[in-house]
Amino acid sequence: MSVDVNSISVIQIPVSTNVYNVGSTQPLIIELGPIGPQGIQGAQGVTGPSITGSTGSTGGTGATGVTGPTGSTGTGVTGATGSTGSTGATGNTGTTGPTGSTGATGVTGATGSTGTTGSGGATGATGNTGSTGTTGTTGPTGSTGATGLTGNTGNTGATGVAGPTGNTGATGNTGNTGTGVAGNTGNTGNTGNTGAVGNTGNTGNTGNTGNTGNTGATGTWGYTTTATAAGTTVLTVSSTTLQVFTGSTTQTVTLPVTSTLTLGQYFVIENDSSGAVTVNSSGANLVVSLPGGVTARLTCILTSGTTAASWVVSIMGGSTLTGTGANVLATSPSLTTPTIAGGALSGTFSGTPTFSGQATFSGAPIIGRTYNAQTGTTFTPALSDAASIVSLNNAAAISVTIPTNASVAYQTGTELIFVWITGAGQPTISAVTPGTTTILSVGTATASPKLRVVNSWAIAKKLATDLWVVWGDLDYGQIQNQFTPGLLFHT
Repeated sequence: MSVDVNSISVIQIPVSTNVYNVGSTQPLIIELGPIGPQGIQGAQGVTGPSITGSTGSTGGTGATGVTGPTGSTGTGVTGATGSTGSTGATGNTGTTGPTGSTGATGVTGATGSTGTTGSGGATGATGNTGSTGTTGTTGPTGSTGATGLTGNTGNTGATGVAGPTGNTGATGNTGNTGTGVAGNTGNTGNTGNTGAVGNTGNTGNTGNTGNTGNTGATGTWGYTTTATAAGTTVLTVSSTTLQVFTGSTTQTVTLPVTSTLTLGQYFVIENDSSGAVTVNSSGANLVVSLPGGVTARLTCILTSGTTAASWVVSIMGGSTLTGTGANVLATSPSLTTPTIAGGALSGTFSGTPTFSGQATFSGAPIIGRTYNAQTGTTFTPALSDAASIVSLNNAAAISVTIPTNASVAYQTGTELIFVWITGAGQPTISAVTPGTTTILSVGTATASPKLRVVNSWAIAKKLATDLWVVWGDLDYGQIQNQFTPGLLFHT
């Protein structure tokens, strides 16, 4: 039989029984004498202590109530302030949030007059809303003010009820009756179970809601009308959004100092005057010049600096536009190499306009040409010669060469007009690259016709990409009956 180390056991051991100490590999031999008389019964084991369960942990503090939404701001005429109601208990006043960015203000009606302000304190009921002007385009929502300070913490919940007392430990076993020597005292009873954890205390009352932060300042609505007088109109942060200019002369507008504005704040400038309205930054830098009949929106994009870089301009519309921009609409615009497809056309076209499709003129068109006087012995027409009459004058023979389409891309149907004047040198018309460009005519030298005499003429007309036909007062030695006597030029 073996006995565990550091344990207490009561056993009956016969004489000469070997007892092993489990902490050693060697047997321990104990010789016992005769069994003595039964010992006195051991005292009853001590009752296990009564242990009260630990008090339940205090309930967590109740969460702070959600901040109430900001009431909508009344618009229009403000009624007289009501009498001050008694103020209920509230949390500490939240710090005022930074002023929200002013929303882009649409054009609206004139602002109603403000009612008389009552005595301070809690604001009474809002007066009836004044008639709202026509609503402008809604600007972007201003930034929400910072959240007010959290209200005071609610009271701590009551302490949970103490758990019931643990059960008394079981009575220890009675020690065996010794035969002489008193038996060992019974083991102490096991400790009673810990009492159950008390119920969690009730959640503390919700703290009072902090006061709502002040609403960011609203931009100024309404409009202002100014008669132009060649003067200067200086705008400030409190100027109305819409600025209308009337009259028949010019005016200069100076925009507000941007550091007094909020990002996204803008002004609409409508020029109903016949003179130009010049809009400058607060540092006298040109932002935009608006001709009569044009409306523009000027939006603040930087709240620092005094140059035009702090503003962005958007043209909102107008009855007329003029200038050198992408849109050129006026009574006498300057059109650079326009291409007009069809439509009814009237007026004067200069330069090299191109018409595609069916063009209709309101009267008999008068086609004017420039004059290009050539005095050399060689000449290759340029694109501008499509609108010219080219004179050829030299004592020696003159060579006129038509370029390839890859070199000079004339429109199909283009006519080049050549006139031989004064000099004895006879002009010949041929191709710069005969293998690419084909010249058609009549006679013995159809690919290189010659003008007949001084003051004769010829027309080269483009039929296709690199195909030309030449006719006119050409050399009799090559052709016969190819022109009509007395005809100045063919159209």
